Amino acid sequence: MAQIIDLQSEALLTTTGDTLVYPDVVAPATYDASGQTQASNYVYELWSPGGQQIADISPYLRTRHFKVTRNRAEAIDMSFDLGQMESLVASLGTTVASFFGPGFNEVRIRRGDRYLIGGQISYLLPAIDGSKRSLDVRAVGFLEILKDRYLYPTDGTALGLTYTNTDIGQIMWNMINLTQSRQNGNFGITQGNIETSRLVGDTWKPYGLNIRDILIGITKWYRSVDFAFSADKKFYVYARQGQDKTELRFALPGNIKSLRLPVDASQLANLVFARGSGNGSDQQLVQTWPASLSTSTPEQQTYKLREVINDYPSFNTAQPLTDRAQEEYRKYAAPTAIPEIVLDGNREPFLGAYWIGDRVPISIDANQGTAFAALDGQSWRINEIDVTVDENDAETITLKVGLY
Repeated sequence: MAQIIDLQSEALLTTTGDTLVYPDVVAPATYDASGQTQASNYVYELWSPGGQQIADISPYLRTRHFKVTRNRAEAIDMSFDLGQMESLVASLGTTVASFFGPGFNEVRIRRGDRYLIGGQISYLLPAIDGSKRSLDVRAVGFLEILKDRYLYPTDGTALGLTYTNTDIGQIMWNMINLTQSRQNGNFGITQGNIETSRLVGDTWKPYGLNIRDILIGITKWYRSVDFAFSADKKFYVYARQGQDKTELRFALPGNIKSLRLPVDASQLANLVFARGSGNGSDQQLVQTWPASLSTSTPEQQTYKLREVINDYPSFNTAQPLTDRAQEEYRKYAAPTAIPEIVLDGNREPFLGAYWIGDRVPISIDANQGTAFAALDGQSWRINEIDVTVDENDAETITLKVGLY
């Protein structure tokens, strides 16, 4: 039996006729999984947070879109014919809201035999516009639900607030594990492989940043790590996510449909100040990069002095602030170029042969002019994958790539 949450107070029947029993606090209702996979490369599945498949919702989908960004939460958008969904949930004796269970149930996306991503249902929008009845559904990656969790003053120094000579990945998992150990705090996230990176020390303030922002902030350290959540809520940490896929080819002309190369000098920062906790005369610590104000770097000589001050109120030790300043300098000391490549998803290599973090070679015909010459012949790292799948299963895939 698969499981869905029922938000009503009435007793329901399963499709096999069994009466549901639930305690004073309404428990998830159970139904046999429904739906059959359409002739598509993609399968969309609805799951309970406890790991039970509720239904294959693929046959009911009208539009599909999802976005995956390195070290950020995934976004999944789906649309349905509301009439079809009403018929489905009526056959199960429930409602649209109860079936999808926003804030509770989950969706997993599979392409072929590979699960790509998963997320928790976060938003429903049923709508009527004349004769048109539609239902939009959004899910967010499991990182996003950690925005509602914080460190407490009682967490102490063993696993929560302060770390000394601890591997970066272990710090990240410890924080997730700690917040899930609280009463009613277990989201069902489990530990995947934690690759060894480097030993660091740091201190966080209670009630400062939420756990989501702490994890993202750690990836902004100099020489830091990458992390990801699997579709079944395993948490993985990589010394560097992805592989060098030199055997693949992305080419214009070829499988590249369109190409943009924005070059942005609006965020130049070649002297970075990282301020720790405290304000005004109580300011505890300021670290800079370059470490000496008298240092003259090539970027400063070319673009003149471009200063930025970043505040980190959760930190009051030198090394984490220096790491953040150094990483900011690495990214923004010179104008940034973030190529945006739109691929024909129906031509090889297909999605799944490449993924977030992979380095892939790009070939641009010289006849395209000098504006794109810097892209040609180099390997670029995939930092974002944006996928739209139409009703005919045609994929449009947009990649954002970078050197790092």
